[in-house]
Amino acid sequence: MSTNDDFQISAVDISVGKRVRDLRILSGLSRKEVAELISQEVAAVDATEAGFRRLRASEIITLAQAFRVSLCAFFDELDVNRSERRSGE
Repeated sequence: MSTNDDFQISAVDISVGKRVRDLRILSGLSRKEVAELISQEVAAVDATEAGFRRLRASEIITLAQAFRVSLCAFFDELDVNRSERRSGE
């Protein structure tokens, strides 16, 4: 897994990570099973769920299929207008 020294945790990263965790638990999948689905280590799933790692688009699609949800399910709780205002300040 590559790292990015410029990566800063955002509210969006934390929110998406929480949704991944919630959806994983609702789906009855373990962290190990999710890691295998996205070809990552369990530590990467832990980092994602904590908001320290961003998912790739392909990983979101794979997880949506595994969790049997739409792609929007990962972003349902986001207030896009509020996020845009913050990033534009």
